[in-house]
Amino acid sequence: MKAFLVDISAFQIWFGDQGVIRTNNPIGLVGDYDLAASRRTDLPLDQIGKLGLRGQIHVAVPNHARRHHQAGITAHVMSSPAPCSFVRLSKDVYVESPEATLIRMASHLDHGELAVMVNQLLSHYRICNGAIVSARPLSTEARLLQQLKQSKGKRGAKIVRTALAYAVVGTASPAEAKVAALLTLPARWGGKGLPVPEANAEITLVPSTSRRCVTTDPASAEMVIRNGTKRYADYLWRAWKLILEYDSDEFHASREKLGADSARRAELQRAGYTVVTLTNRQLSNNEELSVVVGTLLNKMGMKSKTARIENYHELERELRRQVFSYDPRIIGMS
Repeated sequence: MKAFLVDISAFQIWFGDQGVIRTNNPIGLVGDYDLAASRRTDLPLDQIGKLGLRGQIHVAVPNHARRHHQAGITAHVMSSPAPCSFVRLSKDVYVESPEATLIRMASHLDHGELAVMVNQLLSHYRICNGAIVSARPLSTEARLLQQLKQSKGKRGAKIVRTALAYAVVGTASPAEAKVAALLTLPARWGGKGLPVPEANAEITLVPSTSRRCVTTDPASAEMVIRNGTKRYADYLWRAWKLILEYDSDEFHASREKLGADSARRAELQRAGYTVVTLTNRQLSNNEELSVVVGTLLNKMGMKSKTARIENYHELERELRRQVFSYDPRIIGMS
């Protein structure tokens, strides 16, 4: 018999800290789903145990006859899964796809939690054994939109479609995903309502005639190419040539790194880009963050939308709580 992991179990696998081998190859649910089980004696517990799941094991079954209530196992009836909504983890274990998991979880999450989850889904990092590592995105906007089309009418689909309008693709750490949520979510939810930026955006600077050699430095994510030098901006609004750099480690950065960052920013400014810096201290203080956002809006020629919201400060505090309390390790554990 087969195990089809869903809900909290699928969430832990895709968004938690398991360090499991992940695959993005969807499969059709033709024959195997008929073998979906929820009875402990029928489940491949040896294979499931290797995934490091915590708490209840959530599995899907095709009908109520297969739904058995046993300690440690929660069964969900899913009579007709959308095509390609599961991927195979091992011989007898399947897991709901990242896109389907997002849609299923959406109705259980607050605006801030969902925004961070969407950004994480489209990010270029993973948490693996407690460390942030570079990785290909779990999904893409195109694949998520396709899943939404297949899931039309299902609980959570409309919520995810709304959240996707504020998603920032390509963040490189949990902190970047959270900052992006605060910046782009609408003022009516407590966000700053900024246009959606590009995250870790590539910028090619055309060298001057007196081009000097620059040594490749992976730590600062830069390299020399034939027609210019590549730089990467934490958040870029390309239409305004406006960059926001987030210094998440301002108190721990080495003198060498600070010097390299300063030189890089000066080079971007010479190329016509406006570079604004956001520090952890500014991020943690509502008033200081508003000053930084005001600077960005001024460069864009826009006005803040927060002043129109009567109870904005209360909404902002609540959104901050949601965003900064988001932790994939504890979702669904209470």
